[in-house]
Amino acid sequence: MSYRTENGNWREPKRIFPSKTELIANQDFYKYKRQKYRGKSIVYDMNIRTGECHFCKKSDKKGETSRTVLHHLHYDNSKPLAWTVEICPSCHYKVDKKNKNKIDRHYAKKKSFSQNYTKRHGL
Repeated sequence: MSYRTENGNWREPKRIFPSKTELIANQDFYKYKRQKYRGKSIVYDMNIRTGECHFCKKSDKKGETSRTVLHHLHYDNSKPLAWTVEICPSCHYKVDKKNKNKIDRHYAKKKSFSQNYTKRHGL
């Protein structure tokens, strides 16, 4: 995946290696420069995300969605950004069957906990 620079040329983003304390201290700066790939966090020197869903066009900058994620259509270990699409969580739920199961299990636990809590405390 290539990106256009300020002077109009195209280039590949380069990986950088900031410390964990720097990442935590500057979360807003690195928000659109980070990617999770195979359980590891990868940081790039330029923005790799736009903050807008590829399918429904909801934007996290406008507050229409809470966040966006990079969904991999295919995995390429030599180029982690290849075959990625930036989508919102609701579109990610529709696209990925494995993700549906994870989300359903996660929210089912929360739902059953809240139902049991309200029953026990008479709310």
